[in-house]
Amino acid sequence: MLYDRVEQTTSTTGTGTLSLIAPTDASRRGFVQAAGSGKPVFYCIETIDGLSYEYGYGTVTAGTPDTLTRTPIVSSNSNGLVNFGAGTKRVYSTLPASRAIVARAWCTFAGATGSVIASQNIASVTRNAAGVYTIAFAAPLFDGGYACAVTADASGGQYGFAPVVSNGGRSASQVSVRTFDSAGAGFDFPLVNIIVFGS
Repeated sequence: MLYDRVEQTTSTTGTGTLSLIAPTDASRRGFVQAAGSGKPVFYCIETIDGLSYEYGYGTVTAGTPDTLTRTPIVSSNSNGLVNFGAGTKRVYSTLPASRAIVARAWCTFAGATGSVIASQNIASVTRNAAGVYTIAFAAPLFDGGYACAVTADASGGQYGFAPVVSNGGRSASQVSVRTFDSAGAGFDFPLVNIIVFGS
């Protein structure tokens, strides 16, 4: 729903669906080019002077011209639809900071080996023993005050329990986690998933 280098203009007035004008700057893309027709997108519409603005989400549809529906999140009109007047308005892909909940790190790895399958901001996963792992961040976080969720994919009727533990620690550079089977013993599940939010 959020795309890089997407910026268009509109001369649409009122509170309805926008008619989008193609980008004039070759370094910018249109919403349909970036997202595809019929897809949801985050947007900001603002007057050239920046006094009237609307952050929200809508659906972009290919056509002549392309269009964008509007559902406001934050706006200069008490967070409601802005009744835009005549003139050119910028329309670009973004979202309000209050909605920007972004994972600082995440990873899926093989429980038996610690081998990383997919990740972001993960330097390595070390398997210390059955169900015991140390996950090192590629770019350290600010401190250890982050939220961390861990899940394990079930195997052969086992159920995955994966608490983050303080034994082994959590710090700005790494976190230690353990996975257990239904009997409470350390267990290597086929896949272990971790996501970190916060500092």
